[in-house]
Amino acid sequence: MAKVRCRFCEFEVNQRCEAKKGSKVKVNKKRSCQFYKPDEVKLLNFLTDKQNSTKPKVTMRPDGWWSRDARRAERDKAIKREMDQYQTTAAPGSKHPTTGDLSRFTQSTE
Repeated sequence: MAKVRCRFCEFEVNQRCEAKKGSKVKVNKKRSCQFYKPDEVKLLNFLTDKQNSTKPKVTMRPDGWWSRDARRAERDKAIKREMDQYQTTAAPGSKHPTTGDLSRFTQSTE
């Protein structure tokens, strides 16, 4: 006999099983039951509630999430990409990109 849930049975009313003379049951527990009869209305209500749920969808974590070495490799690749992009934006022979032309400071402070 297959395991079923009492929440979808037509004998379940207010957490009580009418087929078992009103004994109290946990409605979401999986159990083997010889009296089980599926109730289509309860099942359809459950499915529509589940379909209209506002819960977020499950997202898969990237492979690097579980491996420390993979996380480090991804981080190093990202840093290298940023540095490569930064080096290509500065034209050779131009002023320093962050401080400007430093040629006007020719005297020392000593």
